[in-house]
Amino acid sequence: MRVYKVLPKNDHDLCHPEDWEGFNNAIADRSGSIDWRPFRVRLVHSSEGRKLRRSDAPWWGSHVLILRPKAVELLGPYLREHGQLLSLECDEDVLQAFKASRVVDALSTTDSDVARFSDGSISIVWRHVFKPEALLGADVFKLPNFNVSPIFATDPFVERWRSAGLEGVEFDEIWAGEVKH
Repeated sequence: MRVYKVLPKNDHDLCHPEDWEGFNNAIADRSGSIDWRPFRVRLVHSSEGRKLRRSDAPWWGSHVLILRPKAVELLGPYLREHGQLLSLECDEDVLQAFKASRVVDALSTTDSDVARFSDGSISIVWRHVFKPEALLGADVFKLPNFNVSPIFATDPFVERWRSAGLEGVEFDEIWAGEVKH
């Protein structure tokens, strides 16, 4: 099994929330105490003077996927098994945020190469090592070790995304290991 970080393709469009702090807090909330409201977002079609290509997942950050209707149509039922699809307000398109709800304690903090804050919490992971047994059934997940965890994906998610022919993100393999069933 392989684990991937989800990353933007540099030449594809972006999505920016007007209230980025409120949006990030709502996406990061694991307690269920923050009621979702459709945050207002805008699409960004150019960067540094160059036109960006249309993405099925306009990029905001590694902790959430912003999805256009094509991605929701092709992967919606599958995504709902692993998280929530949350409405956004956008003048240009119908967008939804995918909030991965599965939090898996799969990172081996003793074997990974991590930097820590002064309080001992993890600030960044330079090299990921995962606990293979924790990854069973974890197609798309977040880690509990972070306030705002990036989304991680395993082969089943990556294969579905690619076979759907969706554009705009890429998958950087960060770990490969054997999962014993």
